[in-house]
Amino acid sequence: MQSFWAMVVANLKMTVRNRQAIFWNLAFPAIFILIFGAVFGGDATSSFDVGVTGPQSAVREQVTEGLEATEGFNVHSGDEADELDALNNSDRQVVLVVPESISNANPIGFYYNAEGGPTGSIARAAVQNALLGILGEGGNAPIESIPVSTLDITFIDFFIPGILAMSIMNSGVIGLSTAFTSFREKGILRRIKVTPFALWKFILARIVASMLVILTTSTILIGMASLVWGFDLRGNWLLSLLVIVVGSLTFLSIGYAISSFARNT
Repeated sequence: MQSFWAMVVANLKMTVRNRQAIFWNLAFPAIFILIFGAVFGGDATSSFDVGVTGPQSAVREQVTEGLEATEGFNVHSGDEADELDALNNSDRQVVLVVPESISNANPIGFYYNAEGGPTGSIARAAVQNALLGILGEGGNAPIESIPVSTLDITFIDFFIPGILAMSIMNSGVIGLSTAFTSFREKGILRRIKVTPFALWKFILARIVASMLVILTTSTILIGMASLVWGFDLRGNWLLSLLVIVVGSLTFLSIGYAISSFARNT
């Protein structure tokens, strides 16, 4: 067993010393994350989408016209169910359900995205301040805040898993197949057969080393994306780890299969 782990360490050292492998497995995906994050990941929202709904009334018309006259709001009027669906789909930051007559017992329904982050907080504060200016402060403008849990997916949240998949695929299919093709053509595998070290242990050691490299690079990429662009890995971390492991084994198997017949020249 000691010889097996020694072979794993040797494979890890070979990978670390391989500048091309480091570039394609880590640096290249990191560059993609930085470039596309800078282009598409910035939260440069300068206006907020606000839905106004409720029974047709003078109060609703007053709120709608007041918000439309306020710079920074894109006001949408429609059916209550449609506007709340738009909020659930992250197409609205805030939805106001304006009753026919406003009172402490019948306040304005202030629906907002509970997972909107900094942008959502700014939107809520801006709409609340605008309402106070439109309808008056204090008891003249009672508001009932109602948080709504939505799946607020940003570009980065959508983009990073694809980059991780690309990195894992590159490590498994290209990295392993290239290495074993080179081993086969140079006769290294035949030489190992005549040594006390079993060939299957050599192959398994290479696979384990590749798995460790994939897990390390995935952790680095996720950490970088979280620190730089605020990437949010939703769901169960253990399940995410399982997906990475299963995906890695799948691509490593494909890479090993390719190496059985591929040639470098």
